[in-house]
Amino acid sequence: MRKQNEEIIVKAVEFLEDLDQDKIIDFLDEEKNAQIVDREVVKSKKNVIHAVKETEKAYEQGNEISHVETIGILLRLIGTRQISEAIEKAKVKEKEAVFISFGSNSNKRWEEFKEKFKIKEKELPKASEEEIKKEMEKASTFWIR
Repeated sequence: MRKQNEEIIVKAVEFLEDLDQDKIIDFLDEEKNAQIVDREVVKSKKNVIHAVKETEKAYEQGNEISHVETIGILLRLIGTRQISEAIEKAKVKEKEAVFISFGSNSNKRWEEFKEKFKIKEKELPKASEEEIKKEMEKASTFWIR
């Protein structure tokens, strides 16, 4: 769980090498509090932070539907209860992705990611307040259906 002073890192990136899904999976297996998602999944930094906080709150209350916190974040970002659907939609398809890190050592995790992958940092998506609100509602209520 993230403590009050721990930062949630959200960085848009472009992979400058051919995408190696196995290398991404290996990195995520080592870094339990990190996630890498396709750029199209993220509407804004605000939405990612909301999904992380909602997931943390669900874990604290014992209401999480996944045993893995990073999967819970994916479920909220995608807005589905189906893990396989969330993983498929979040899978980096082209070369643009969003790196997410939470909990202790978030900055260290970001530095390790930059060392392991040849990337270029990009601008995060810009969304209207209406789009942001819609995504936040989806992240908060997806499990009610």
